[in-house]
Amino acid sequence: MESTHELREYLPVWCDELKIELQDNTQGKLRRRQPAIASRLSSHFPDIETVLQYAKPYSSASTSSSIHASRWALRNINTSKLVKLCENAFSWGTATGIAKKFIRVIWSGMLFRTLLQVRSYCSLRSQLLIYILVDSSGDI
Repeated sequence: MESTHELREYLPVWCDELKIELQDNTQGKLRRRQPAIASRLSSHFPDIETVLQYAKPYSSASTSSSIHASRWALRNINTSKLVKLCENAFSWGTATGIAKKFIRVIWSGMLFRTLLQVRSYCSLRSQLLIYILVDSSGDI
């Protein structure tokens, strides 16, 4: 969909198709037909403004030219601050409980982020080596 106008034209058609599917279960993906739900759907479902809030969310990035992805940078994770935040913000119990939950919930994300940092570093290092080789000899 390129425009709000196209969306306004499409949604009633989609709603009609949804009603038919709920009523008849033509694709067989529902456990059973849902004619009562189909009959309760308004012809104005879903609300266009609600759809647009999901499709084009309003955020600081959409309204401010001062926030650019190019200024985003990976920073080192302060693990002790993160543990303290988890301790204060969540009811994770004892120190052992916090450690277990931290490992189960947060550790894989931290590991993934670290791997991205290494990948980024290796990519930058490779680009630098290629630049040095090309610059010193004129070709590789």
